[in-house]
Amino acid sequence: MYGVVRVIGRKMKKVIYCIALFFLVTSCAQNKPITKLYLVSIFSKEETSRLASPGINSIKGSSLMRQVGGGVVTCAGQQIALIPATNYASERMRYIYGSDKAGYRSVLSMQNSPPAFSETDPDYLNLQKNTLCDAQGFFKFEKIADGDFFLLSTIAWKADANSFVYEGGTMLRKVHVEGGEMAELVIAP
Repeated sequence: MYGVVRVIGRKMKKVIYCIALFFLVTSCAQNKPITKLYLVSIFSKEETSRLASPGINSIKGSSLMRQVGGGVVTCAGQQIALIPATNYASERMRYIYGSDKAGYRSVLSMQNSPPAFSETDPDYLNLQKNTLCDAQGFFKFEKIADGDFFLLSTIAWKADANSFVYEGGTMLRKVHVEGGEMAELVIAP
């Protein structure tokens, strides 16, 4: 009987700890003011539409992250976004990643300080292309116009089934294609 009470007591402590941690995290997040980001660049539907129109190039590759313990997590089943690299998109990437060439933001930093742009033109989102990584963590975009593009990949996982916290993050990689090119790359932090 004493052993059963001891086990229940440990489980109850764990539950109480998790609840207290949840309230601590949510109360801190609610008190943090969100700073609106105002862009200098103006969205150009014409420029974005030109880059989003069908072309003769392809981009393929994989996206992966190495865990602290050495294991590798791929983008399998997760989305990869292809965004025309206009001045407007470049400015957004510099705000989010600190660069418009390549970058990484952890899931935790995105939760604690998400980018809050004053406004986002709906066509900016509508004119990007998305695909899913296959079971091995590979992706492919076909019929891409000549020009510069941003690839965005998010890889997130839980350390264990009982965890409330995700690990991983989002990655940025800029790529240029032209003249029927097949660009191949690996997106990794």
